[in-house]
Amino acid sequence: MARGRLDFAALAPRLAYRGRRRPPAQLAPAAFLAFDLLAADDADVRGEPLRVRRSLLEQLAETRRPPLQLTPQTADPAQARRWLEEYAGADVGVEGLVAKGASQRYLPGQRGWVKLRIHNTQEATVGAVIGPVEQPVRLILGLVDGAGRLRVAGATHPLSSRESAELAAVLVGADDHPWPAELSTRQLGRFSREPGRSPESSPR
Repeated sequence: MARGRLDFAALAPRLAYRGRRRPPAQLAPAAFLAFDLLAADDADVRGEPLRVRRSLLEQLAETRRPPLQLTPQTADPAQARRWLEEYAGADVGVEGLVAKGASQRYLPGQRGWVKLRIHNTQEATVGAVIGPVEQPVRLILGLVDGAGRLRVAGATHPLSSRESAELAAVLVGADDHPWPAELSTRQLGRFSREPGRSPESSPR
């Protein structure tokens, strides 16, 4: 969790403290959300249908409490639509819903499900790029805060070859840029509609 919302990118700083090293207290707390079960004790349950795997998972999770928790699941299409609308309006960091067949077995290396993404639109400024300007790999987007300063809001997913070529043709450099040449990886996570900290006060 980061600033009251789910933020997968906020896990990145914690990866440096794997093993016996204790992460600093100021890092965002981590939670584990389970949605499927592949093995129970010594039993491989990947060949069981999803409805059976989910039932076993719920039995194992009966005594668990946050930060260990289950993702919600429903077989009611109307409930799923309500979730999609509510998550989109609340901006809590949920990217969308995943639809799976209740009778599906777990098939390693195969994508037997459909992801329904939440789409939010907002105008932003391309403040920088990752990679050469002539062939950008990702865009770093900025939003103007209440004081009129351009703040980092996050980075895009990797661009396709076509997207990179199209954007390279219209990108224009700035002589007096408010951001430093290097930004912290903590600033380059999921795009947020709330601008983040000023790059001038961030570690490089």
